[in-house]
Amino acid sequence: MVSINLRSRMEYRVDFAIWIVFGVVYHIAALAFVWVVVAQFRGLGDWTLEQVLFLIGLRLVAHAVFETIFGNLDFVGEMVREGTFDRMLIRPISPLLQVLLAEFRVNGLGDGVIGLAIFLLVQPALHVSWTPVAIAYLVLVIAGSVLLEDGVFLVVATVSFSFAPRERRG
Repeated sequence: MVSINLRSRMEYRVDFAIWIVFGVVYHIAALAFVWVVVAQFRGLGDWTLEQVLFLIGLRLVAHAVFETIFGNLDFVGEMVREGTFDRMLIRPISPLLQVLLAEFRVNGLGDGVIGLAIFLLVQPALHVSWTPVAIAYLVLVIAGSVLLEDGVFLVVATVSFSFAPRERRG
């Protein structure tokens, strides 16, 4: 399903590219804001600009993974309100899996591009020794961040069932 959805999204190459560029431009604007704040105040406590950018890059990489895998959870409330979620309940596949595979979120690629670029650009200034243990820790931090964001979105999606408009009987 993901492969088919990705191929269908890539049929409109300009739209596909625009979503990636939108993600990059959005985060460049946010980075410009961070740069102005950190440069104006000469850092944030003991944190240097490179350290702050490292955390932002790490967060964007994790968010890109979340967005491409779990980003469709954002649509559950709308699906419940419109009644389209009911279709998923009669299919032989898990409704959660159907929601996750419903659409490929292209903007996650833009987040990943800018996050990885930031992450790689600040490495020389940080002098991090990338041992196998450090790399394993980095993977665990990214996975934990993805699962934390997923958990929050799952809670919001679950609550949307309780607050969906009910049919009036009268």
